[in-house]
Amino acid sequence: MDWLLDQGLDINFGGHRTVKGADRMCRDNTCAVLNEAAASGDIALFDHLVARGAKPSRSNALHFATRCHDANKVVAMISHLIKKCDLDVNADTSCGGLNEFLEFEPSPGSPLNHAVIASNAAAADALLRYGAKIGVAEKLANSPEMKEVFSKRR
Repeated sequence: MDWLLDQGLDINFGGHRTVKGADRMCRDNTCAVLNEAAASGDIALFDHLVARGAKPSRSNALHFATRCHDANKVVAMISHLIKKCDLDVNADTSCGGLNEFLEFEPSPGSPLNHAVIASNAAAADALLRYGAKIGVAEKLANSPEMKEVFSKRR
């Protein structure tokens, strides 16, 4: 990876992939390499990429971190992204316009919504501890684990 960066690879290049859902389609132009590092829960890799010029503000790293189902890694990554990288616990998926919604503008999806959809109770709990707004996330909670996360917040 370092060799590619030394050759001039643009580390902040967006994924430019089209994501199709049942009710929407968007083009993801966020920093794909940071998103994937966050999804793996690898803080050392994430920080290395940032040291090489990757910009966390051009990523949906907090959303992608909720895909990591290792409870220790996901909690550590979420904490790191909020405390060290100043990512917004309530950021929407548009990432400041980097994601282009092609078919229609969906309701913004917060990291908490992504955690609930991924049935990642550890991620949801961590996000709530950092002040995530519940919003529609509680209505999305179908599993017993996710319902328990929200029941502790009442």
